[in-house]
Amino acid sequence: MKYRTIGFALTAAMLLSSPNITAMAEVPAEVTSVSYDSLFGSESIMQPILISYQLYADVTGHWSNDAVSFLAGQDAISWDSGVFSPYQSITKGEFSYMLAKAMDIHMEYFVAPNAADYFDDLDGDAVYSNQVIDLVTAGVFEAGGDFNGDATITREEMIHYLMKAYQYLLGDNYPSMSIMMLATFDDADQITPIYNDDIARAQQAGLIKGKNNLFHPQGTASRGDAAIVIYRLSSLLAEEMQDVRVTPDAVLNNDSIQVSIKVTNPNTTSVYLNSLSGKVFDYVLLDEEQNVLYQWSADRMFTDALMTTEIAGKDELVFTDTLSGDAFEAIKDKIAGLRAYVTVTDDFIDQDGYYIEVQ
Repeated sequence: MKYRTIGFALTAAMLLSSPNITAMAEVPAEVTSVSYDSLFGSESIMQPILISYQLYADVTGHWSNDAVSFLAGQDAISWDSGVFSPYQSITKGEFSYMLAKAMDIHMEYFVAPNAADYFDDLDGDAVYSNQVIDLVTAGVFEAGGDFNGDATITREEMIHYLMKAYQYLLGDNYPSMSIMMLATFDDADQITPIYNDDIARAQQAGLIKGKNNLFHPQGTASRGDAAIVIYRLSSLLAEEMQDVRVTPDAVLNNDSIQVSIKVTNPNTTSVYLNSLSGKVFDYVLLDEEQNVLYQWSADRMFTDALMTTEIAGKDELVFTDTLSGDAFEAIKDKIAGLRAYVTVTDDFIDQDGYYIEVQ
């Protein structure tokens, strides 16, 4: 499973479900200009957040306010103390929960995974346990040994995990970078060599800015810092990923009906369709009262296994079928509509299907 969509507009229902809300005031639904003043940079940038809410009293007017609002809307905050505490050091477990939930990195498993199979000290009852397992599956973490969920993480470690998530979400189209390119912070010589590439990529993508051109790679990451870089990554992905389009079509002939279902990926990066079986497409033919006359998948057998289908950037996947013979003759005068389905678990696909009239 290598692609997940990310929700960028907060809704009142999502926000009210959070136990952490201390105050909330709706503002006009428009793109907002957000100013940041943290170690990760002071700037004013346009963010694709359509609705902004005030959630935590301790971040009112704070540089992390909009980022925290976004995280709350994604249910990406794991503690319920009633305050966000933006300057408090973030633990590895808290960051894992925040990253997986905000980026919607979630896996489906046929058998519930056992936390102990991933890390010796990972408690299956920990609030972040499922997210840690999903991040291992996504390649953000490597299983084995202790996870140390209650330990703090450094800024360079945080960016390493962030960029691994970015790489997972973009798959093979993760942005290339010159092998000689290095971060240009004045303290770049303090970056642990294995993190050089991640930090250089993050700086190039605008995910980190530094303050006074200092990154402090060995410093402890704060909750506010984590909120900002995850928020920036969500904004970057929103710009890079457009909606996948599903287009059904049907041509009614005297002796048959030809059906096609086209899934178009307008992005420059690959998207992945994830299904729970070998059935990726289905369709039904309907009469004027929307009664089912024929269903393609009826009486067919499909592989019972997780399946992933890649659609490369700027490419499309097309399913075609022709119904003819006795099955067609029995219903041809009653066909009024077609409802096409892409039978995958991905949020960017409408589970109710795609309807067209047949003439």
